[in-house]
Amino acid sequence: MESHKRSLVKTITWRLIAVTVTLLISYLWLREWGSSIALALAANGIKAVLYYLHERGWNRISFGRKKEIEEDYTI
Repeated sequence: MESHKRSLVKTITWRLIAVTVTLLISYLWLREWGSSIALALAANGIKAVLYYLHERGWNRISFGRKKEIEEDYTI
């Protein structure tokens, strides 16, 4: 199971990449930095919250996980 801290760091690093991509694409489309920055920050702020909730939700289910084998070290 991942910690909340790990999920948060993953969310932040991924969103930094996404903000950059959104900013560049919106600037190419709009040709205006102010609107492009506002769009990139607003869209990715909302997506960051949704990603974090999605990540934490998936952390609660066992689908696709392998069970850890508990080894007995009794001598």
